[in-house]
Amino acid sequence: MTYELARELSRAGAVVVSGLAYGCDSIAHQAVIDAGGKTVGVLAHGLDRIYPASHRDLAKEILAYGGALVSEYEPGTVPLQFRFIERNRIIAGLSQSRHCH
Repeated sequence: MTYELARELSRAGAVVVSGLAYGCDSIAHQAVIDAGGKTVGVLAHGLDRIYPASHRDLAKEILAYGGALVSEYEPGTVPLQFRFIERNRIIAGLSQSRHCH
């Protein structure tokens, strides 16, 4: 379901913002790449490392297809548990919410 939703959002012109984490995050990023869209991975560590390490190829694909990786942390910053919570506020801030009035 995550794959299909992210793919269709991408096809509709949305930029998908997520955390490059296991599960729904990585599935959503891959769906957007497969659909030819743009995705942004928000990292909980420095840009010089990718966590989880198994997502290094996905991170390279995001960049190769015109997406972005962003982080508030300087290079060398390691992924510690509390940083993932901090990272989530950036994901929320980059995401757009549309409300009907």
